Amino acid sequence: MGLKLEIAGASDPTKRGRRGTVLLETANTLLLQSGAKRIGVETAGSSFVRRETNEAICGDDVAGRLEDRLKEWKR
Repeated sequence: MGLKLEIAGASDPTKRGRRGTVLLETANTLLLQSGAKRIGVETAGSSFVRRETNEAICGDDVAGRLEDRLKEWKR
């Protein structure tokens, strides 16, 4: 939450290039706040750029429940 992202790639071409701050993360989507608008984007099959560091993030790597990803990371 609070991470500033740009949508680098998405199955919906109208979402590419949009920027926002992560408000909510579910198992399959991110909800971004972009000005007065909220943008929902599926994580699987999408790619993002972290605006503070220019780091590329593959949506497939963050798809799924956060709890499950943390368990995998700890192993």
